[in-house]
Amino acid sequence: MAFLALEDFEGVMELLAFGDIYEKFKHLLAADAMVLVHGSISIREDEKKPKLRIDNVMALSETREKLTKCVHVRIKTGGIEESFIKDLRDQFGKTQGSCALFIHIVTGQNGEYLIKAKNLTVSPVREVIDLIRDKIGKDNVWLGKSASA
Repeated sequence: MAFLALEDFEGVMELLAFGDIYEKFKHLLAADAMVLVHGSISIREDEKKPKLRIDNVMALSETREKLTKCVHVRIKTGGIEESFIKDLRDQFGKTQGSCALFIHIVTGQNGEYLIKAKNLTVSPVREVIDLIRDKIGKDNVWLGKSASA
């Protein structure tokens, strides 16, 4: 069993890692490691602060790939060209993955229509997401944790 401290921008929390969990994740539980920790809160009557009992640990560098289930893109119809849509599809097509692609079409009358791509799944790799954000704006591309709209 191990007692660890997890620090974020708001404070410190004590973690509990029982034998099997500690053995499984000890390579990630190092000083200054950036990790995502999942577990359950443990509160004992004789203790003032709760502890987090670790169930799972993931390197922060792996979270985008493992936790993202869909990519959303918002496109305004005004002035849109067929070549732009083809370029967008080609960019996403280069990095096919397991994420659903949702396209939000915004009309001139501020109506919004949602389309789920049927024949294209994408990967949330940073390079492609950043490239698409550069083309249509940072606020018009976002990642989701659910494969449904």
